Amino acid sequence: MKVFYRYAAFAVMAVVFYTAFVELVAPDVTPSPPPPEEEFVDIGKMTVEEFIIIGERVFKGKGSCALCHKRVRGRAPWLGEIAVTAAKRMEDPRYRGKATNPHEYILESMLDPSAYVVPGYGKKGTADTVSPMPDASKPPVGLSRFEMEAVAAYLETISGRGATVDLERIKKEFLSNGR
Repeated sequence: MKVFYRYAAFAVMAVVFYTAFVELVAPDVTPSPPPPEEEFVDIGKMTVEEFIIIGERVFKGKGSCALCHKRVRGRAPWLGEIAVTAAKRMEDPRYRGKATNPHEYILESMLDPSAYVVPGYGKKGTADTVSPMPDASKPPVGLSRFEMEAVAAYLETISGRGATVDLERIKKEFLSNGR
């Protein structure tokens, strides 16, 4: 009977340990809510403010960016000040991209996440030279150029800077592509 109690105590301790691990250490992964019913957006009449709202929806929804890019316990760097820190990152000797301003840097980071990997956020064993983030234009994320531009405008705005997006150019590109 003594052996039974030992095994039972071990089993209870194992359950407590794994429960505590999941609650305290494992990343909080919450699936995105289902997208709201599609709204009709007249691209030709869209304002910058509406474009930024689309960027926020993509960031928190379809793009699933908010799953990893959290202020606390994020698996990826927090992006609340990305438009401010972009200039510093572009000057870093480890930067391998071609962006010349924060907006371009944000877009480049979505298309080529390994152009600059924030120290501590690279794939293990790569000395922070390879990003675990996928190219946002390809599956599983699959954002369009329009959506990535909107996310970049949103991120610039939450960084405390105004969006520097050329909305008229984006409208022309979008409407000429028939998308």
